[in-house]
Amino acid sequence: MSILNKKTAFFIRLLAVASLGHSAARAAEFSVTDWADFHAYQADNAQVQNTAPRDHRVVFMGDSITEFWDQDRRQIFADPRYINRGISGQTTHQMLLRFRQDVIALRPDYSGDGVHPNQAGYEVMAKLIKAALGK
Repeated sequence: MSILNKKTAFFIRLLAVASLGHSAARAAEFSVTDWADFHAYQADNAQVQNTAPRDHRVVFMGDSITEFWDQDRRQIFADPRYINRGISGQTTHQMLLRFRQDVIALRPDYSGDGVHPNQAGYEVMAKLIKAALGK
């Protein structure tokens, strides 16, 4: 395999790994015009905003680790005081863009922001791609 083919194969593998960040359901909805996934929780947010504020409301924002807490910890998120706003594959930049609508607008007493391993992953990946392309 030539060097160019090795670089191309390497780049394609990196892109494939990067594309796994979004869950399948969200990947179908994802578009360039909604990079931060503003639409992901719009309907749920409207419902929460139309309910009376509850004592000790907590909103959790994060990436896939947070998003899948709904499945792992159903008994916790059955309580309407605890609101999950995790989105698979999200970086800090995307979360900052949607922080006002997905956290502040819900008037929480507390918010929990998950650690963002995707951020480091994407930054490392960008360096690897540049190195593979010789830039």
